Amino acid sequence: MPDTLELAKTLIACRSITPDDGGCLDVIAARLAKAGFACERIDRGQARNLWAVRGVGAPLVCLAGHIDVVPPGAVDRWTSDPFTPTERDGCLFGRGAADMKTSVAALITAAERFVAARPGHRGALAFTFTSDEEGAGVDGTAAVVEALRSRGVTIDACLLGEPTSSALLGDLMKNGRRGSLNGVLTVRGVQSHIAYPEKGRNPVHMVLPALAELASMELDRGNADTDVRHRFTFSNVYDLPIGRGRRWGTDMPKALDVAIGGFQFNNIVTWQSGPVFNVTCNGGRVDLIGDPNPTAAQEDQELELNRAAFRCAQTRIFPTDPSSPHIGTLGRNVFRGRPQFYWDTSLFKNFPITAISEAFNVQFRFSAYNVLNRVNRSFPNGDINNANDFARDISEQRRRQMEFSLKLIF
Repeated sequence: MPDTLELAKTLIACRSITPDDGGCLDVIAARLAKAGFACERIDRGQARNLWAVRGVGAPLVCLAGHIDVVPPGAVDRWTSDPFTPTERDGCLFGRGAADMKTSVAALITAAERFVAARPGHRGALAFTFTSDEEGAGVDGTAAVVEALRSRGVTIDACLLGEPTSSALLGDLMKNGRRGSLNGVLTVRGVQSHIAYPEKGRNPVHMVLPALAELASMELDRGNADTDVRHRFTFSNVYDLPIGRGRRWGTDMPKALDVAIGGFQFNNIVTWQSGPVFNVTCNGGRVDLIGDPNPTAAQEDQELELNRAAFRCAQTRIFPTDPSSPHIGTLGRNVFRGRPQFYWDTSLFKNFPITAISEAFNVQFRFSAYNVLNRVNRSFPNGDINNANDFARDISEQRRRQMEFSLKLIF
């Protein structure tokens, strides 16, 4: 849209080489203030950070991003000046056009349209932008999060405008997929004379096997939220052999043929594993300290997990930070709900309307979804702080639904 393009050009023209914001945050704050956002700077060190919020209460939805860019390198190797936004061959060129000033502009103009259409929207809408993403990354978003935590502010959902598209704009969204664990490994060798290498221990040689083992480890294993491990699907389309010109009743009267002849019988049967789920405490994964399988008494209560096998995580992500969140020993999405079975069926019949066209048909359709009316559960409540419903599956997928419809085919 024109307003998004113009704002993107304005931001690209700002020389915001990390950790300098190049004036971007002033441009953004002035624009958001006009849309009713309360803007606050939460700067720390050399980093420049903006927090802007409109509305109160829950849910608090935050749109986030960064406005700093990496150094452009040798300017004479650019086709056009990196800080002079240029449209060429249907594309916008300039430092930060892809990562991520165009996205920042899109988030802002989308929010402007949203609040204009829904000035009394429920909950709160917020922005956080930083100039410390491409650099050290220690005084940017982290500073904003710490400030919000000290105020007791909880963000319910966050959308980051970083570019994730693969082939087409908007073809891929990624779900909070990255983190990092950092440590220091010290390997101590033993000195020796070059003539007597067998008496020494080379720390480089000693560390290589450990590094190779670390590099071979798959550290991001875990079931995706949409993981269905096993799925069996059967489908068929069958023309019933009843009616004029078919195996049975080929000479039946036209009136009877209209009533019972010429039908198509269709089925889709799906039998699949249950959906995955987490066990959590205060929103984070827990420690596994026992057998998670329910006892016989718990099974009699229709509980799917043993509460005694879990506890709130005890290990801080950052050990020296008292306010650090905790991380549990239980993996991600390690449990599954109950298997699910669906049988959907339908009957179709075409009625040709030759008075209009040889190709014109009115199709009568009767469809029944979950025809056996089977109760398909999803997964149990995984919050160990929920004393009443933990490990109890009170969800229910769709019951049997039947519909009649007409479809025009021409």
